[in-house]
Amino acid sequence: MVRRDFRPAGNLPVELTSLIGRRAEAAEVRRLWSGSRLVTLTGPGGVGKTRLALHVGRAARAAFPDGVWLVALGDVTQPDLLASTVASALREEGLGGTGNLAVADYIGERHMLLILDNCEHLIEVCAKLTTDLLVRCPNLRVLATSREALRIDGEALYPVPPLSLPAPGQQVARGEAGRFGAVALFFERASALNPGFTTTAADEQAVIDLCRRLDGLPLAIELTAAGVRLLPLEVLVDSAADPSSERVFGSRTASSRHQTLRATMDYSHKLCSPDAQRRNS
Repeated sequence: MVRRDFRPAGNLPVELTSLIGRRAEAAEVRRLWSGSRLVTLTGPGGVGKTRLALHVGRAARAAFPDGVWLVALGDVTQPDLLASTVASALREEGLGGTGNLAVADYIGERHMLLILDNCEHLIEVCAKLTTDLLVRCPNLRVLATSREALRIDGEALYPVPPLSLPAPGQQVARGEAGRFGAVALFFERASALNPGFTTTAADEQAVIDLCRRLDGLPLAIELTAAGVRLLPLEVLVDSAADPSSERVFGSRTASSRHQTLRATMDYSHKLCSPDAQRRNS
């Protein structure tokens, strides 16, 4: 008899790198689920909303026998394509209809988690879809990521914070910097890309300063850590002071908006309302 390994339903991608410094945040998201069927992770671009959502979704797969399904919305530009995008993610393109109610009829009483990722530019239609699904699908839960709340009944919000850093002026003993999430992330990614990467006491302080300049944002830290293959640490610290940097250190297979700090900022800026764009310009 051939033994088949159990594979949970869903479409979550395999996690290729470890999630650093988010244990407390993941626990808080799970706690919010105890009182709400919709949890929305909010925060600026690069703070790690998607990574946290995927991590929580993977850990929760056993609780959802009908699957944990990622609906990636970052490249969806037309609001009327939302329902069909969800259907495609569920691998059910041939639903008996094309709108929200057709998706709701398909989900029905299935025990399922939907991760709606990058809702901000489709916020109104995402709010309507989520409401329609939650009203009609009693065993469905939704985990959304967005720069702003969906603002619908029953929503629990979790603003994703930057990774932890020492307080300004706090003295950190040699070898202790890695207990802060931002520094631990830089060390791990830099060591993976450059096996010879080591730090002195002065280097540890330089990494703390660098992570402060990057506001503890995981994406910015990962992009900068990738630069240890090419540049000395002191050069990276100096370049971190310039958020307009166009140096490409990120993965070749990442989306273009995740390859430079400038691209991340530009993408986030485009998703803001005109009023917000004027305030941030």
